[in-house]
Amino acid sequence: MPGALAQVGDHPAVRSTLSEVDEAVAAAYPGPLPSSLLLGASEERTSGASGSVEVALHLAVYTQALALFRLLLATEDMRPATVLGHSLGDIAALAAVGTVTAGDGAKLLLAAEAARRRHRVPPGGLLALRLSASDTARLLREQSLPGLRLACDNAPRQSVVCGPAEQLDALSAAARGRSVKTVRVATRTLFHSPVLRAVADDVRDVAARLPFATPRFPVRSAAPVPPPRHPAALRDAVTHHLTRPVCFRQTTSVLALAGTTVVIEAAPRLLLTPLMKAVAPAFTVRTVLSQPPVPSDARGTNGTIPREGAGTRADPN
Repeated sequence: MPGALAQVGDHPAVRSTLSEVDEAVAAAYPGPLPSSLLLGASEERTSGASGSVEVALHLAVYTQALALFRLLLATEDMRPATVLGHSLGDIAALAAVGTVTAGDGAKLLLAAEAARRRHRVPPGGLLALRLSASDTARLLREQSLPGLRLACDNAPRQSVVCGPAEQLDALSAAARGRSVKTVRVATRTLFHSPVLRAVADDVRDVAARLPFATPRFPVRSAAPVPPPRHPAALRDAVTHHLTRPVCFRQTTSVLALAGTTVVIEAAPRLLLTPLMKAVAPAFTVRTVLSQPPVPSDARGTNGTIPREGAGTRADPN
């Protein structure tokens, strides 16, 4: 993450995105600004607030995805058929299609963090397992760990569970006892949990006071909901990563059946797209920064751009 955009930081599309987000959060957020993290610059801003590292990470992931999407549009002659959000990436996807501004998307992230503190949401985490969602659900039932929930069904052999840290440790031990590889995702924040309903309500209230525009491109979430088209659905989409599971495997199948063949990931390296290829092996995948560019016969017809999300930063494959 540190310095992830250093090689493209001088491009106007990247520079303007960083400036917009920095300006939007500077007054309300005392931690390191996204530009300082993503460009690898020194940063003297500090925060004594609990969870400041987590907030900085969330803002940086959001800003990175949005900046790379804008870089793609500025440097390649293409029109994405679908912009797909994954977990925290749902908000980046809405900003990418112009439904919310770069700054307002960042404010929504800060609103969620403030609501977590206000409602005293306990810390938690995410555990990725090299196991199908159905097998993971069976393991959860067998282990009787009531605080855990299936958070992501990412691929035929990858799922993610959310919940309290001590119960995640217990599940990891049980999985390893069955020769199932697990990886703790680098976060202490809870996502995709019914515990966050009050947080989601607060974020929805903030969204209701922000302007939402018609998307420039089709946009969808990997949550189990139809693609948002109307203002109410678009505003609800900013809370999907809080309370709803991610059905990435099923969403990938839908896109494949719809004719998608090229997938471009808005991240410095491949994170989500290998999971998509596990579902749809015929997909051509790359990142915004990798070459070669999208073939000319694919531009504007069947390209899908996923947004990096919080739930897949560790891949146990």
